[in-house]
Amino acid sequence: MGDFEKKKELFLEQKKTLDTFLKTGAISRMQYDKSYGDLIKKMGMESVTEELKTQNREEQEEELDDDIKGQCFQIHQRQIYGRS
Repeated sequence: MGDFEKKKELFLEQKKTLDTFLKTGAISRMQYDKSYGDLIKKMGMESVTEELKTQNREEQEEELDDDIKGQCFQIHQRQIYGRS
């Protein structure tokens, strides 16, 4: 594993820790944003964060698609079987 890959792995672990702190209420959203921004700059991970944003957008779109498909199926079932 090259130096960049090691640095990226460390960055992702640090981000995961910050995510956990935010979820559990150990830090505020403001603290999270500040710490995450500092982490990106100090580790030079701007390109990685863009990659993460793209992945998150794709995951959200897939979740939305699944939700819409589920809702359509429920509507279809109601139309066929007359259930409310």
